[in-house]
Amino acid sequence: MCWVEMREIILPSHSNDTLGPFVLDASAIINLLGTGIAGRLLSCLQVPVLAEQTALREVTRHPIPKLSHAAELAALESAGLLRSMAMDEQAKEIFRELIANDLSEGLDDGEAATIAYAITHSAATIPVVDERKATRIFKQKWAGRIAIGTLSLISDERILMMLAQEEMREAVYSALIHARMRVPEETRQWAIELIGTERAASCPSIGAGRK
Repeated sequence: MCWVEMREIILPSHSNDTLGPFVLDASAIINLLGTGIAGRLLSCLQVPVLAEQTALREVTRHPIPKLSHAAELAALESAGLLRSMAMDEQAKEIFRELIANDLSEGLDDGEAATIAYAITHSAATIPVVDERKATRIFKQKWAGRIAIGTLSLISDERILMMLAQEEMREAVYSALIHARMRVPEETRQWAIELIGTERAASCPSIGAGRK
């Protein structure tokens, strides 16, 4: 039995609704690097994990000091755990639409490329984006499709079945501290209970002190 099944905590994952493949935005890539065990997490998913080249280029540093983002990303690609992809013409058309609006409605290049590639890749492909605006616009335009954030990806049932509770705790805390991974309000209590209230108080992105 998975450790999390024995805890009365609402999980941020969508279980069987999110089998993948997944397309990672730059923020998701940075968050995964921030866990310190990106390769282990991705290997547990056992489905293709992709990143459009535009989003990959936005990853310019490793969130953990003294580590090389380029070296780790190259290792992930070499192991087949992360695949660099390029938009086709259909995806580029959606991309241009997503970046054409004003600041209140337009997305940055990496988010737009991630969503455009996911939409055109297959009906089952899921973009992993963390920004509220990107998620909102995605839901407005593609109400029948699913987009998730990094925390939902990390808490996928396939990962929870493979990781011990302590390993998950350290991975999430590391991503919160080093990458400032966003924690949506509906999953805040899960994250706080996982890493502990004292640690949560030191994580600016978790919003532990909010009411």
